[in-house]
Amino acid sequence: YLYSRLISDPFDLDNYPTDGHPGAANHPLNQRTIAGELSILHFLAERVNSKPLFKIFLLDVVVTSKKDSGVSIAAANAISILVKAGVQFNGADLSGVKIPGANLRCGQFDCVDLRGADLTGANLSKAWLRKANLSGALMGGVEFEELPYLEGSQGIKSCVFSVDGKLLFVCSHQNSVDVYDTTTWELKTTLLNKSAIAISPSGKEFANATLHNHVDLVNVEAGEVERVLSGHEDSIESICYSPHGPLIATGSKDKTVRIWRSADDDSAKTVDTDDTEVTIDAHRVLRGHDDTITGVAFSPSGLRFASCSMDKTIRILNVEKWSLIHVLDCAAPVLALAYSPDGQQLASCGEDADLRLWNTNSGNTDHFLKGHVGNVFGVTYSPDGRQVASCGEGGTICFWNPLNGVSLDILSGDRYQVNCVTFSPANNLLVSGGNDNKVRLWKIGDVISSDTLNNGHYGSVKCVDISMDGEWIATGCEKGAVQVWETLTGKSRDMLEGHESDTIGVAFSPSGKHVVSSSEDSTVRLWCVLTGKSLRVFEGQAAFGKGLAFAPDGARLATSYENDPTIQLWDTQSGNTVATLRGHTFNIVGIIYSPSGNQIASWSDDKTVRLWSTQTNKCLHILEYLDAVLNVAYSPDGKHLILSSEGGSSRWDAQSGKRVDAYLKAIGPTLLWCSYSSDGKHLATVEFKKNLFRFWDISTADHDQGETEIFSTGIGRARQHVWRRCSSNGKMILASIDTNSSLRVRELTDSGVQLMWSVGVTALSLKDAIIDNIVSLSDANLLLMKQRADDADNIEEWSEASTEKNFKKWGYFDFDGEEEEKAVMKDKEKAVMKGKEKEGQKVKVAMIESDEDTSDYKWFKLEPSCEQEQCHDCQPSREPVQYHNCQPSSEHDRT
Repeated sequence: YLYSRLISDPFDLDNYPTDGHPGAANHPLNQRTIAGELSILHFLAERVNSKPLFKIFLLDVVVTSKKDSGVSIAAANAISILVKAGVQFNGADLSGVKIPGANLRCGQFDCVDLRGADLTGANLSKAWLRKANLSGALMGGVEFEELPYLEGSQGIKSCVFSVDGKLLFVCSHQNSVDVYDTTTWELKTTLLNKSAIAISPSGKEFANATLHNHVDLVNVEAGEVERVLSGHEDSIESICYSPHGPLIATGSKDKTVRIWRSADDDSAKTVDTDDTEVTIDAHRVLRGHDDTITGVAFSPSGLRFASCSMDKTIRILNVEKWSLIHVLDCAAPVLALAYSPDGQQLASCGEDADLRLWNTNSGNTDHFLKGHVGNVFGVTYSPDGRQVASCGEGGTICFWNPLNGVSLDILSGDRYQVNCVTFSPANNLLVSGGNDNKVRLWKIGDVISSDTLNNGHYGSVKCVDISMDGEWIATGCEKGAVQVWETLTGKSRDMLEGHESDTIGVAFSPSGKHVVSSSEDSTVRLWCVLTGKSLRVFEGQAAFGKGLAFAPDGARLATSYENDPTIQLWDTQSGNTVATLRGHTFNIVGIIYSPSGNQIASWSDDKTVRLWSTQTNKCLHILEYLDAVLNVAYSPDGKHLILSSEGGSSRWDAQSGKRVDAYLKAIGPTLLWCSYSSDGKHLATVEFKKNLFRFWDISTADHDQGETEIFSTGIGRARQHVWRRCSSNGKMILASIDTNSSLRVRELTDSGVQLMWSVGVTALSLKDAIIDNIVSLSDANLLLMKQRADDADNIEEWSEASTEKNFKKWGYFDFDGEEEEKAVMKDKEKAVMKGKEKEGQKVKVAMIESDEDTSDYKWFKLEPSCEQEQCHDCQPSREPVQYHNCQPSSEHDRT
């Protein structure tokens, strides 16, 4: 404390030098490194925000290090304090700075110049270095707290370490298991047609589920199947061994748990069938769940057993008598569970975005943890029991203290959902896998610290809006709070508190003096931006939805309910309901007023856009779409609308409700979002899946030339975008909420975008960074940097829907008659039939356009084809082969 006070003593403004701090070499800050002393960093970071001169001093010390290597310790300490305080260095000139050993964890360095900088031994984990110039930098011994990722198969769903941690088994949705050597991280082998896997406690055997609802027990050393466990009537979703090895538990879609004897147990009832022993029946069949069994686990003592299900329950049983101890009721389907190392806690997660820690003795909830966005798919305890890690739909991994339920840290690297996490038993390493098809390797220390000081916002950012003049940004978060920020500086005003549940929508009034927020607590609140006071509360009949829009004159407010297809119109002065718009049949996704205020456009999950008259409150037109509409934008003159959806985008006449010729090149086939500038001269678009932000000049667009693209750039996946022109300086501002619920505010320039400031989860980003001629960088870190620098924003995410499209889009069918044709196609309107000449025979080809389940289709492969000149694996089939639910195991097989 005394040392920290000595460093942060007040400075004399009148005598403070303007050309650096000449006494930095003799300052206490230059005496020893404090980058790893978190308590000191935290104390001094608080002083940065309360003492402007102290901040200036620290910045000056960093700049002084460019010419004076004698202040390198002070410079490293100074920038560590600044980063901890949340100071962002986006676009800064830090070329040549000498900051060896600096703690730059979670620092913001977008487009920063670090050429020739001395970063030796610096901690760069979770640092934002997009478009940073690191050419010639000294980077020996830098720490990223992660290893280069492994390229996995499509859709990684589980990862399991061997008992000694020397092998890693990675199971994919492609029904294959990749086995890695953890000393070299080289792929040893790939097991095909496997859907789930578990390792025995002895490490001599592993069990893997097959596509035929069997479990193979495989000898690890010999690699041969010793037994096949048969009995389930549907696919096996989870497997586990008891701690001492004699029992194996399997959970299935057939709603049962089966307990088996492992191959090491001689009491198992078996018969010989050729060279493989086949178990006749299970040791025990456990019933009681009413839906798919998603997880099974034995307690560390082996005396208790737990199973979870899509029926929203967890069942805990006594293993000795297999008697029921507890039935734990959950609010949503449970997807995974895990016992703590001491067996006193059970962690569960599911489809309600929450994590629960249960007391296994009482059956009560110890802690109810919030922090994820969307479904939570995986949960695990660290070997020492000091941390709980969970992963989910938002692409993040959350760490928790199991004793008090406090959030410890958040990791993010996957652009898409993370399906599994597991700790290595041999070292401080966490492995995660998800729908970006990568196995990520994270270094986990004994103590996890918070990233930077709380900058005013807490919880996941759920929604965002920018005032019409571009001067203010409003955000809402999961705990019901609303935050208003200065757009240019990122400074936050007082938190607006009043909601009792998640805030899911915010919108500024046209004047910018007020902001409204909608919440799941069935209220909409009207706030004064300057004073932060709640002026009015609009009370609804249920939780409000995302639809929220002011009329251009600010006199009316349109809102939607979360599970209701109606739209409510409110008088903003009295707070009374003035009209209810009925017509949609499913949830309202969004609402927008036309620029004149004469129309309201609403889009819904019923795949329609409805245009309403604000004079009569009646529906004028219904715009029908093939896919769910993601976004609607009016042109500034109100004459046209652009509809964006995953299946395609189009332009419509707002007066007639008819589709018009879309000559704009910007209206691509798959727009996630688009918006006009207020003057109508520019259009901003984001392409679906590619996550490509494109900025267009449409002022001179015509049918012949089209509009001019000013620039395009990848910005990563985001759930919401808003952009405005800032009236004070004319800058174009883009605010986005990433899939991990972080807010990023960027400036649009003639050449691209530059991050101004951000709030929320941080992740290592080296996208488009210049990493040429870096000095003393290790091979592993160089590979990691190259991976992150080359990260594509348009990576194709694995999903069941995309897999069905990939695997079902084309099929060759040899029909003997109409009945068989009907059985295959089910509905001719969902497919396009074509004729094809093949070896003199007429063969019908079907292109499936439906996303529905087609598991009962009959698929016939007449002859594989391969474009490779030399291919030894591709041999023509003489006889048609029938495939049931075929899952190609590689890109080659799909070809």
